[in-house]
Amino acid sequence: MRSARVTKDYKAQYPDAPAFKAGESVVCGKSDPVAPGWIWCVGTGGRGAWVPLRIIQRSENVSDGRILEDYEAQELSAKEGETLNILAIESGWAWAENASGRRGWIPETILEPISE
Repeated sequence: MRSARVTKDYKAQYPDAPAFKAGESVVCGKSDPVAPGWIWCVGTGGRGAWVPLRIIQRSENVSDGRILEDYEAQELSAKEGETLNILAIESGWAWAENASGRRGWIPETILEPISE
């Protein structure tokens, strides 16, 4: 695990994003034009979120897919100067945890690694 400092306030754009379970069927929409490697998917409950392309198995019908591993789409709001633990990096976004234990995605572009 490594740490990073937030260089600019970030407010989650999708504060109530869904979680998907491995094996769940989804309907895939457009790819993210700003952050390649992500695609908009809507799950069985009708809620949608950006999902990493690498965890989607697409069928012959391009809009149908299946989630390959459990995935949480929750974003993490953070304040400038806050220190986060970085748990994973995925296509320009970091899965991070703040001091109170809350986890979520935050843009990698607003994070500055902290030397240990």
